[in-house]
Amino acid sequence: MEIGELTPERLSRLIRRVRQNPSYRDKARYFQKVIAQTHGLDLAADVIERAFKKNQIMDSARQPGVRRGERQGEQE
Repeated sequence: MEIGELTPERLSRLIRRVRQNPSYRDKARYFQKVIAQTHGLDLAADVIERAFKKNQIMDSARQPGVRRGERQGEQE
C-alpha cells in the first residue's frame, strides 16, 4: 500500500488484521530474538548515524559559499 493511499480507516483495518493473526506475533517474537542476539539495534543505530553524517557532509557541499566542515551561521 502506498502512503498516499493510507487513510485512518485503512490503517485501523491493517492494525486489526495484524493483531488478530498469530503468525505476525510469532514473526515479531522471532525477530525480537534475532535482533537481541545480533545486537541489531546497535548496528541499526550506527548505520543511521553514519547516514546522517554523510547527509550533513553532502548538504554542506551543496551550499554555495560554505566551505567544507562549516555550516551556515558558523564562523571560524
